[in-house]
Amino acid sequence: MDSLENGATITTCSSSNLSNPLQVEGDGIDDIEVFHHRVDSRIYDLECEIRTLKTRRNAATFTCRLPAELLSRIFLALSHMSSQNITDPVHKRVDWLICTFVCRRWRDVALSCTELWTTPVFAVPALAETMLARSKDAPLRIKFSGEAEQPSETLFTSLSQLDRLLSVELVDSEVTTGSSQIQEMLSSWTGQAPLLTTLHLHNATTHATTHTLPIDFLQGGTPSLKTVVLGMWGNTWENLPLGPTITCLVIAASSTNPRRATQSAFLSCIKRLPFLEVLTLNQMLPSRESAVVSPPDRRLHLPRLRTLSLGDSLLNMDVFFRLLHVPDEVNVALHCIGNISMLEETLKSAKTFATKGDGNVTKGPQTSVRYLVIYTDSTRMRVDLWWKDSRLTSSTVTPDLSLNFYGNFHSPNQPLFRLLSHFVLESLHTIHVNSFRGMDKNQWRTLLGRLPYVETVIVDRGPLHEWLEILRYDPPTESQGNRTENGERHFPGLIHMGFRAMDLGNEKAETLRLLVQVLKERSTTSPSFKMDVIFGKCPDPNNNYEKMKQATEGLNVNWSFFP
Repeated sequence: MDSLENGATITTCSSSNLSNPLQVEGDGIDDIEVFHHRVDSRIYDLECEIRTLKTRRNAATFTCRLPAELLSRIFLALSHMSSQNITDPVHKRVDWLICTFVCRRWRDVALSCTELWTTPVFAVPALAETMLARSKDAPLRIKFSGEAEQPSETLFTSLSQLDRLLSVELVDSEVTTGSSQIQEMLSSWTGQAPLLTTLHLHNATTHATTHTLPIDFLQGGTPSLKTVVLGMWGNTWENLPLGPTITCLVIAASSTNPRRATQSAFLSCIKRLPFLEVLTLNQMLPSRESAVVSPPDRRLHLPRLRTLSLGDSLLNMDVFFRLLHVPDEVNVALHCIGNISMLEETLKSAKTFATKGDGNVTKGPQTSVRYLVIYTDSTRMRVDLWWKDSRLTSSTVTPDLSLNFYGNFHSPNQPLFRLLSHFVLESLHTIHVNSFRGMDKNQWRTLLGRLPYVETVIVDRGPLHEWLEILRYDPPTESQGNRTENGERHFPGLIHMGFRAMDLGNEKAETLRLLVQVLKERSTTSPSFKMDVIFGKCPDPNNNYEKMKQATEGLNVNWSFFP
């Protein structure tokens, strides 16, 4: 027992001998201070012992007995689950750091896993410096956005270690103060980058030629480089780090000041990419004036190409397809400006799509479009075509051909119908029209009427009354066989109609009664009639949908409503 002047006592014990007391004798303030010092010292010893016991206890749990290699893989998986968007708040990008505060062993494992620290977060310079130090000599993944971060010394230190760079993604912006420093840093990249697999440089400024690549840029060699993405960098074809390992090449130049290559320079660069799988070029095609078109049998082949996207004038696209042969199975996207006649010529030059050219179909075994989607607004028309079965496509499957056409869509010659006339559509079974204003009802009816295998028609944001007139069943007379006077077929296979955000007009009830009439017309001509009708985002304050369901009782109609 330890006694104080007022007679209170406190019991202390040693971890080695529970009955061994500490005694403080005498009186006065000095004796109490000595007593407190000894008690505090003993408390500290006991706390240390408790922490040691807890550590030993935790070490016996399953998670702490996991091998360090497995824990490292778990921590890496957590880091990959964090946001990879460099414009997101820092706490979303490094929320995996919480695993380093769980226990001492987890922290030790995390600190020794150099790969965990190889993507410095430059939005917080102190954190970036710490991560760079902990990464030691591991390959670096650099991601920097001048729109969300300020360049720091740690960024330039990271970029200067060319032999460690695994991937580099720089999105520069005129709001930063480090543009000239980044330009200077890249100008020093004249040696070899042995580990570099991805190079992504994007100039977010309004001055597209602010940054340029030096002539000897990465000329020391990039034996691992697979992906090159250059956006508005003001570069030319001659100074690109192109090599046989590249499988993805994306280049976007300024439309006001494109750096076009001559035919020979362009072909020379493409020949250095025998394993190219993805090619995206915007304002980087050789111009018609500089090109001497190769004969068909001498066109350059890219046998592994699977995705092609071109953004340019139709004249330059025509040159591209006269210089290169594109394999049949390539997914193609054309973003073009021009007139419909020039687009027709470009499609003939491509010789890749299911087009009606010289009476021959040129798409290999899949000779007809199965799935068609049309988007339009006041300035742009987009047409997506799939040759595969539409039931096998999803939102993540890109179309076989996508045409983004900028022009006038209210002209009398109806460019949409002229365009569609070039494709083999006889096997089409799904058509999806998104917001097509100014449509010609008779031309739509003629087009759909000549498609005998259409099963599904989906319409978004259009006049419902007009579409119901188009979809009405008009049975042929016996003398006409399966055709009306104007040659229309009657698409008897239609079993799905979908309407989303449609304009029901001022007379909603009358429009929906027309739909009931359309369904009854079709049911009386087909003993096996069945129909799925889906409405989405079409408000009905008067409960007309319920009345419509009652009006079609006895018909094999599956109604679906999504307010």
